[in-house]
Amino acid sequence: MDPIELAESSTFHRSIHCDPTFYYRKYFFILSAAFFVSNASAAVLSGTIFGGSDPLPEVTVELVDRSTGDVFASNDTSSDGLFLLEATSGFYNLKILPPASSGFEVSFVNNIEIKDSDITQNVFLIENTNTALPVMLSGIVEMPDGSPVEGLYVRAGGSYTQTDEIGEYTLSVLPGTHSLSVSTDYETKITYGGELRYADYDEYRVTEIPEVEVTKDQILDTIVLPYVVVSGKTTDSNGSPIGNISISLTKHVGENEYSSYNSINTQSDENGDYLIAVPEGAYDVSVKPGAHSGFSRTTVNNLSYSGNTLQTVILNYVDSVAPIIVSGPLASSIKDSTALISWETDEPAASEVYVNGVLYSVPGLTTSHSVPLSDLLPNTIYEVQVTSTDRASNGPTLSSPISLQTNETPDLAPPVIISEPIVTSISKNSAWVEWTTNEPATSEIEYNANDEISSAELEGLRTHHRIELRDLQLLTQYEVSVGGKDANGNSMQEASQLVFRTLAAPDVQAPLIVSGPILSNITDTEASVVWTTDEPSTSGLSLKNGERYTVFNNDQLTTIS
Repeated sequence: MDPIELAESSTFHRSIHCDPTFYYRKYFFILSAAFFVSNASAAVLSGTIFGGSDPLPEVTVELVDRSTGDVFASNDTSSDGLFLLEATSGFYNLKILPPASSGFEVSFVNNIEIKDSDITQNVFLIENTNTALPVMLSGIVEMPDGSPVEGLYVRAGGSYTQTDEIGEYTLSVLPGTHSLSVSTDYETKITYGGELRYADYDEYRVTEIPEVEVTKDQILDTIVLPYVVVSGKTTDSNGSPIGNISISLTKHVGENEYSSYNSINTQSDENGDYLIAVPEGAYDVSVKPGAHSGFSRTTVNNLSYSGNTLQTVILNYVDSVAPIIVSGPLASSIKDSTALISWETDEPAASEVYVNGVLYSVPGLTTSHSVPLSDLLPNTIYEVQVTSTDRASNGPTLSSPISLQTNETPDLAPPVIISEPIVTSISKNSAWVEWTTNEPATSEIEYNANDEISSAELEGLRTHHRIELRDLQLLTQYEVSVGGKDANGNSMQEASQLVFRTLAAPDVQAPLIVSGPILSNITDTEASVVWTTDEPSTSGLSLKNGERYTVFNNDQLTTIS
């Protein structure tokens, strides 16, 4: 969510104006109206302002655009009471503001249509019979952090002005009870927390004080705008900061409502940090990364901000690249009726194997794929191909075919544990147990605490076994034993028993990278990145090449990534 500098011009005056719609009667007389033909694209509106029967000098004459309410042109009358205004075609109102000391009332000439011809418009003013003298109403408008606000419109009692560079305003009003409002404008400059810049559509009312009793010159209490600060970082899904991201907040409206309010915009810096100040309320938040960044544009509707908010914006990476098979496939643990097919991909993907047209698969996404084959015939040659599709449905990536031949004799050897069971990710009420076998087998666990025996198992065959133990008691010692059978029913040899103790409180310590990251296997298009953590954790890798980003994620818990 840049400052806009307030520019003075010949058609815009920062003087105090009194609108007579609240406490004056409006009178005016049209003395004459003569039309002249002109070939110019703009027409001239001119005439004489009379005070009574005499021309009146130093009268401010404003030409107001009827459709917007903005002052299109302004001119002060000469010593002969003459004024001259140039305007393009359209409908206007003429506002005549005599000097306060003249004794004449402010008057209006409404609904003047200007086409291609010059117009003469003379106005006769009436004396002001109201003897009440105006008083001065003043004060300061600031942000919640005390920063001044320049260019705000402050209105009360038919009079309006704009705040200056220190946020100060002064209004001339008649004694009485008035409603005071504060509104933004295209030229409003709001600074918050340093160099924040903000501009909004014309006439956006920020705050209002309904009843202000005025009897004499009065300084009001400082008006603090009801703004809140939304700040945070723009990052990818790995938490890596992504800079120069545009963020827009647009006032939220209902299904059948209409709003003309402009978006409030900002951009995160090179470190991904952003800060924006907005009036309290509900907004539609749009995030716009660079067109070639690899991230998609996103809009979240109806976010409510009632106080300062710390908000991280996580960009949605658009993965359009199919996974790459970086090693394999390989056939191992070949028996008379079973085998194991394994391969690796560069990103988490599905695991599918086609064996002579028959599909074998394992659920879930992984980078290290192991699919056990079963119900094969003895002494038979099979053609095998593997495929992988990532979570964004890119793929499938199909490998070259490989061949395997099953054994002739039945498998009578039990599965052997080649990597002893370990317990990881211990918390107050859960833990993970994992081990590795030399051939695909079932995964079975028994665990015992205070003579209460429980069990857990996984469906299917695998060589890397990993089971989560849930609903454990805190600060409790558990004894664990693992087991399983291969496809021929051969039971696993018994492993040594494990003992672990649950924690007293949740694990709130983030994993530490104890070695790496290390780059290896670098080619013209590929490279491997490896690092080690002190506990099993997910893996994320963020790459940047110029304006283009690439994001990798792996939800599997491991110590080596």
